[in-house]
Amino acid sequence: MKKILYSIVSLITFGSFAQENLVPNPSFEQVDGKIKEGGKIELAYPWVSATIKPVDLYSANAKADEFSVPENAYGEEKAQDGSNYVGINFYGYRGRSPKSYLQTELNGELVAGKTYCVKFFVSFSDRSKYASNNIGAHLSTEAINSSDEGDLNFKPQIMKLRNTPVIKQFDWTPICGNYTATGGEKYITIGNFFSEENTTTERVKQSREFTGAQKMDGYYFLDNVSVIDMEGQPASTCVCEKIAGGSLETEFKSFSTSEKDKASNKGDIIILNSDGTKGINQGNESRLDENSSFSLLDQEINFEANSKEATAEQVATLDLIVDYLKKNPNQKIKAIGQANKSETSAENLAKGRAFGIKKYCDTKGLTERVVLDFKLHDDNNPNNRKVTFEFVD
Repeated sequence: MKKILYSIVSLITFGSFAQENLVPNPSFEQVDGKIKEGGKIELAYPWVSATIKPVDLYSANAKADEFSVPENAYGEEKAQDGSNYVGINFYGYRGRSPKSYLQTELNGELVAGKTYCVKFFVSFSDRSKYASNNIGAHLSTEAINSSDEGDLNFKPQIMKLRNTPVIKQFDWTPICGNYTATGGEKYITIGNFFSEENTTTERVKQSREFTGAQKMDGYYFLDNVSVIDMEGQPASTCVCEKIAGGSLETEFKSFSTSEKDKASNKGDIIILNSDGTKGINQGNESRLDENSSFSLLDQEINFEANSKEATAEQVATLDLIVDYLKKNPNQKIKAIGQANKSETSAENLAKGRAFGIKKYCDTKGLTERVVLDFKLHDDNNPNNRKVTFEFVD
């Protein structure tokens, strides 16, 4: 009955799109049951774990706070699409934490010779110590699985073109690629299909906003999986990294998961060689020149009412602050989150605004350079919805 019901939902959903997403329940929104503990991916039918190391399911409606959205045991992240996502471990330091693998059967078999765009989004968790590379997807004609917690040794057809560790925490990183089918593929499996020795990691220091021991793994949130026939689609549909013969790669910088914000907020443009190495930087590697009259005390990051997300324009200001700190390595600053008392959960909102600034700076290698404070205002002046800055002696 569950499978029949989901098929009906899928048909209704896909019927409104020009190209069908062959991945069922792509954002894990259809959940059959209550999430009370970890490893409950089977509640998001027809998704399963491909090994006995279970994949975790997170939801805004979870009964257990540890598996809620946006705040949970591994940190804080909004869903990329909808209100649910999953958690996968791509790396375990010296085998302490086994990898996990996510799998589902597609809504139809891939057709030989046709090209499909395979895409999914990941976000590195706040509590993990090791950012990992080798995040990939494997398409197969049969389900692949293992009765133990070992690695699945298959060749992923979809990976980042520059296979570097994904360290972005405050937003989602798309991973995608074109795949020309051999015919009959009807399963997709996502995970790290390489050994620990052949996996590159980058150690990331845990923010002071999170207490407790840092987890010795490479755990990521994952959302919005798609496999779409590229026939009639523009090539840009399946471009997550533009790396080929000196083409451009643009990194999106935003606190928001909004596609509108991302489209209007493009960061440095970098020329890359065909092997993925960096060529000539066409952007401003440092936005502050030696003669800049930049004044930290004059900077403000402004917000919409009841929001902790900086706009695209504000992130450009934040990048100037990052550049200032890098040019002044001994200087610490205080980020003062501010809110009107009339805003929802005003104190938490003010603290969250400041924390978002610190978290962004942490990702730029500026850990322990930003301290936090907050201030509440009695009036309802929209100019109070901001983060301001002071020097710390």
